[in-house]
Order: sequence, then C-alpha cells, then structure tokens
Amino acid sequence: MGQALNSCCHPQVPELRVGLSIGLARYIPLYKDALDWLNDVDKAL
Repeated sequence: MGQALNSCCHPQVPELRVGLSIGLARYIPLYKDALDWLNDVDKAL
C-alpha cells in the first residue's frame, strides 16, 4: 500500500506527495477516552 501511495501525485501539484504510517495498539478498558488510545497508537509508530 505504501508504494502505491508513494507513486500517487496530483496533476496540478506534482511536488505534493502522500505517505502512510500505520500504528497498532490494543484497546483496553483503562483508557479514559479515544484520545488516550490514539496516543498509544502514535507511540506504536
């Protein structure tokens, strides 16, 4: 998927590039809200 996105470009802005990073984190009931979970996902990157 990353290679496919790296080769994408907008015809009007060819210097604009797209990237993809995927982080995984298990959801546990101790999270206060989704932001706590998202912070752990960011750390997994």
